[in-house]
Amino acid sequence: MATLDGGFAAATQFYLFPRAHWRRIKTTNGLERLHAEIKRRTKSVGAFPDRSSAPRLITAVAIAVTAIWSQRFYLDMSQLNADQARAA
Repeated sequence: MATLDGGFAAATQFYLFPRAHWRRIKTTNGLERLHAEIKRRTKSVGAFPDRSSAPRLITAVAIAVTAIWSQRFYLDMSQLNADQARAA
């Protein structure tokens, strides 16, 4: 019960967002896509020449994915702003 009591608030944070956002917030599709892209890129390299080259490749992939997703509108933030204005 202590674990449930301690983690309940954190586990239900997405309910504070507008209902239209719930499905996208609680899924891990974006993270799974990032992991798949990292796996695809590291497998294509095969053996890395040194210890620092693998983290550099992973960082480059993460930056590229972030650049792509920063240009997309994943959530309609106007709904969030409207809910916050009503609450104030």
